[in-house]
Parts: sequence; structure tokens; C-alpha cells
Amino acid sequence: EVDGAEGGLMADADGDGWDAEGCSLGGSDCDDNDKHVFPDPIYTSGVVPLCQPAIAPGFFHEWDYARLSTPGYAYDAATGTHYLYYRGHHDQPQQQIGVAWSSDGVTWTEEGPVLGPTTGWDFRNISDPTVVELPSTFARPWVMLYHGRAETGGLREIGLATATDPLGPFERLDALTSTALADPVLPPSVDSSYLDSGRTLHPVLHWDGSVLHAWYNARTNSDSTLRVFHALSPDGGGTWSRTDVDGDGPDVIYEASISALATSRTDIVGLLESPFTPGEFEIGYTAESVEIGWTTGTATSWNPGPAYPVLTAAADCGRMDGHSVSSPAVRHDPSTDTYHWYYSALSDIAPVSWGGTCADNEDDVYVELNGGFTASYIAQGTNVAPQVTIDVPTSPASTMTFTGTVTDTAPDQLVVTLSSSIDGDMGAAAVGATGNSLQEVQSTTWSLTVSGLSSGAHTIYASAEDEAGIVRTATRSITVP
Repeated sequence: EVDGAEGGLMADADGDGWDAEGCSLGGSDCDDNDKHVFPDPIYTSGVVPLCQPAIAPGFFHEWDYARLSTPGYAYDAATGTHYLYYRGHHDQPQQQIGVAWSSDGVTWTEEGPVLGPTTGWDFRNISDPTVVELPSTFARPWVMLYHGRAETGGLREIGLATATDPLGPFERLDALTSTALADPVLPPSVDSSYLDSGRTLHPVLHWDGSVLHAWYNARTNSDSTLRVFHALSPDGGGTWSRTDVDGDGPDVIYEASISALATSRTDIVGLLESPFTPGEFEIGYTAESVEIGWTTGTATSWNPGPAYPVLTAAADCGRMDGHSVSSPAVRHDPSTDTYHWYYSALSDIAPVSWGGTCADNEDDVYVELNGGFTASYIAQGTNVAPQVTIDVPTSPASTMTFTGTVTDTAPDQLVVTLSSSIDGDMGAAAVGATGNSLQEVQSTTWSLTVSGLSSGAHTIYASAEDEAGIVRTATRSITVP
């Protein structure tokens, strides 16, 4: 990709193998000062990683030099502003919560830390912020859950911080009364037989118009398996009731035995209310702490989800997300039916002597102080939802061929299935190749010949599923004589 000899192109300043930054220069590197930031062109109908991260680590003297991770997304409908809250730190014990804002959800401006550690239960490991806006009847309507732990010993517990402005500062004050909060609001259960009795961490919030929902990870002290639990708060997060239908302790909403992807960890969940069905959710989760899975469900009942990861590390281990991806936060743009993904991205840059998976013998500006040798970013990507159409023959019969189109960034990678309201599953359609590998929205055709359709009035459903597990469906009505 580097072509320093051609006129109009500049040298590859950061040595990552990609042409100099800027379209006016003819290059494709979106940051020619950072060798871990360069394009990852992949042909997929799923999540397409963007070249430019949402947030990059700071310089040595800055608070977020060592690591950025665990983004939480929030939106201010009154101003049309997007917010990302994230963990950052310079020294491992002194983690803080930072915030960045954006008018378009793609280009971000960092505003610095909005919540730091105290001398109490959350002295260190402040992490995993999740923020929602409550109605103006609350004294402090911007509500954050996060986890932290004490200076010595101490397991992770979930606390509450609130603010009057999305840019903070966030303080440990009750949302309704503004009284000080000295303790976590969602600690481990006191009954050691309960599955969330060891630690509580990785919260995610949702406001349904009347109560707050929280999903959180937890485990026992004797079991390292991370599971997902659910709780409700009627007062803006000050008090919580854990979902326990059968009275034997908080119910497990999701775990490795349910997930079709994970074997021991289903953690750091990102949750999005369905764009089409209120009360239903689309859910991203971290599987085994290195890749991201996807599922759907209600507040307290989640489906297994696809058995494949919907987002994995980049093929080039030198890229910012070349080691692992985790901690999804997802928003949906209904105007374009596009999902925008924000997630933790890690590149292993350890020198050869340290056995790095992507060896780097140079001194690197983003070497973590605790010896981790990692470049850590908040990455972003987009996923255009698949669109499908269906045509039916003008003369319906028991045997006929259905056709239609599919539109997506890689439409020939879609799986199109047909079903009938009378006969049920009709099979998978053949999708035509596009003949290219362009990274743009395009269309192709599909067809399926079906035999033995029953007589009667059918509703035919054509469903297209992309490589991120997103499904869109078209319907047509026919009457078979």
C-alpha cells in the first residue's frame, strides 16, 4: 500500500505499511502518526471496523495513557449529542471514568475524567461505566453505574454516581435526594449459596420509562464462571431488587451453558432495545474475553444466539484491535437502519524478548506501565442491516419459484430463508454472487424453488440474516389453488 515514489503521496511516517494520511495526498491511513491505526478492509455483511478509533490512548503525561476500555454509550435527545463513557488510567490501580462526545456518533471529542477513585470501597479498579438519562423530576437525572474495589483485598462491587449534566462531573450522590452515597448500591448477595455472592461487576443500564433495569455480571468466590443477572430500581438506582422468580437466589439470565459461543465467560454485556419491538432487546456480549457474541431476548429471558462470534480481532495483529475485542456498546440509527458499534480493542505490542504475539522491538509510546505492553483503544464499526424483498409468481401453484433481492455491504454473504404460515420452513435460497468484494452497500438476487405447497392462503416470509446475526424479513401473501 505504500508508494512513496509516486508523486502526490507522502512517505509512510509511522511505518505501518499504509500510505500517508489524507485523501488529498492519495493515502488511506487515517492516522499516519500511530502505527496501530490503519484500515482493515474486510468483505462482510456484518460489522465493518472503521479505520479511525473513537478514542485513542493519551500521551505519557495524560491520565489515560496506559489503557482505554469498557465503553458505555448514552444519547441526549434534547441536543442530539452522543456520549461515550469509558475506563482509562495511567497507573493500573488508579483507574478513572472518562467521557467523550460527538455530534454524529463517529468523530469524538474527549473531555477528560468525570469520576475518580475514593478512599472507600471503590479506591481502585474503577471501571465499566453505564449511563442513562432519567426524567427531569430527578434532581440528578444523569445516572451512572460502575464497579470498583477497596485498596486492599476487596472484591468488585457496583456503585452509583449521578450528575446534572452528561459531561459531569459525576458524584456519588443519590439521583432523587442528592444525599451522599458511601456504599455500593448493588453489592454481592450476602447469602453465600447465591450465584452472585462473590462479586458484582460489569453493569449495563436501561430506563424503560418507569423503572431502571440493570444487568450485571457476578460469580461466587469458589466459582470463576461469570454469569449475567438482572435487577430493577424504582428510585433512580438508589435501591435494587434482584430478579428471583423461584425464590432460590438471583436468577441467571445468561451464562456459558446458554450461550452457543462461550465456554466459561459471558461478560461485559452491551444491550440495545429492539428498534422495532419495545420490551425486546438485542444484546452483545464478550465471550471468553477475546471476541464478541450476539443474542436477543427480553429483560429476563435471553435466547442462545448464534454459535459464531459476530466480531473478532483483526487479521493483522499490529492493528489496534489485532489482539482481542470486547465490551460492546451498540446504538441503532433508524434513518439508515445501521448499527454503530463501540468496543474495547487491544493490540499486543510486546517485544520479541517478551514473547509478544505481534512482536515489536521498538520503544512504543503506548507501552502499559504495569508491563502489559499493550496498545488499547475504543474502536468503532458499523453494520448496515440487511434488506430483503420478495416476488411471487403471478400464477401460484403447488410448485413454484420465489425470487427477490437482498441489499447489504456483502449481500452474497447473507443467508436467506423462506417460510410459510401454512407449511412452515421452506428452505434456504440460493443467493447470487456480486462478482466483487467492494466495501459498500450493493444488491444481488436470490431464488428458491418450492414443491408441495398446500392449498390455501399463505403468508410467505423471506428472512435475511447477516454475519452479525441481524435479521430483516419481508412478507407477501399468496393463495395456492
